[in-house]
Amino acid sequence: MSEGGRVLVVDDDRAVGTVLKSLLRQAGHDARWVGAAAEALEALAEEPSDVVLTDLSMPGVDGMALLHALAARAPGVPVIMLTAHANVDNAVEAMKRGAADFLAKPFDRDEVLFTVAKALERSRHAAEQPEKPPPPFWWVFIRQFN
Repeated sequence: MSEGGRVLVVDDDRAVGTVLKSLLRQAGHDARWVGAAAEALEALAEEPSDVVLTDLSMPGVDGMALLHALAARAPGVPVIMLTAHANVDNAVEAMKRGAADFLAKPFDRDEVLFTVAKALERSRHAAEQPEKPPPPFWWVFIRQFN
């Protein structure tokens, strides 16, 4: 699809985090791994990422709470949820809360790479869009009376 981007992997399982980081690096991405949501927020404060790939079930702050925090702290950064407890309810809830995508463990290598590439494209496309200026005062005033 396109050139690599900065991907932050968040998973409390060191083996999964290491495998994902290596997979993403082999595909040309600048990938980092952290083991907890709090570490993810610290890492993003130090260096922004283009995509976050996070586990749903983690001790302490889980993936849904991280998704909520990222919506406030890093709006526009696509978040891909990854879980061994995949079910339709979890996927729907994650998407309602703003997740860019949802992947099940055990994951397919090609599916992970495709999903990350898709999220990067979406992120880059959004960044290229000019910000809309606020409507003029008179437009807001007219809309109040219609």
